[in-house]
Amino acid sequence: LHDALPIVHDELGNKLTRITVLSEILGTKMDNTQCDQKKLLEQIKQNASSLYNGTKDILWALDPQSDNLYEILNHIRDFGKELFLDTPVEFEFKGIDESLSEVKLPMEYSRNIPMIFKELLNNILKHSHATKVNINLDEIHKNGIHLTLTDNGCGFDSAQASDERNGLANMKLRMAEVGGDCQVASQSGEGCQVSFQVPLKQPSFFKSLFQSRNRDDSTTGFPSRREEISSPEKTVGESSN
Repeated sequence: LHDALPIVHDELGNKLTRITVLSEILGTKMDNTQCDQKKLLEQIKQNASSLYNGTKDILWALDPQSDNLYEILNHIRDFGKELFLDTPVEFEFKGIDESLSEVKLPMEYSRNIPMIFKELLNNILKHSHATKVNINLDEIHKNGIHLTLTDNGCGFDSAQASDERNGLANMKLRMAEVGGDCQVASQSGEGCQVSFQVPLKQPSFFKSLFQSRNRDDSTTGFPSRREEISSPEKTVGESSN
């Protein structure tokens, strides 16, 4: 499967690029009176572009090398950097460490988590008028992680917001796919903050992760995680009974 993914990506990319180029050529052969036809061509180009980008995300999620927390978070960071390049928005993602590659995760994580953040970041660029966007990996322990996304944009009244209009329903649905939860806090004129609690279903992988980090404490200054390993934590959604 891994060897076939680049072939599928290249073949599909070439065909969709050809559709886009042919649409542009056809557009140049139309006169100004053919407004309806030009609108249809533009829709064809947009759909081809969306299909290409969506397929790239699917192929990335299928790649066995994308099965860990580091690759997922780094993928989101790379997307944000590219999205906000040459825009007035300052983007930063804090807390990513290569040792997170030890945290292996099922494919539904690599499929859903990047899609959540991509939709959020696209909406911020389109609608928020923000100049600063930050994602923080605030906490990581043997049962889960806590992430926050904040922007300094125009915000909205989250109490009055429609899930469907703001894409919140889709975001919550994707979080439910990995057993997580998200909370949105926003007020008009005061930006927005989205908090994510994501359970990690394979905590056994944390043993080597934290052992590695503890060994490096003396040289890297990375805070010790021994106390987190020994403290009884609950996975998000676990009953308190």
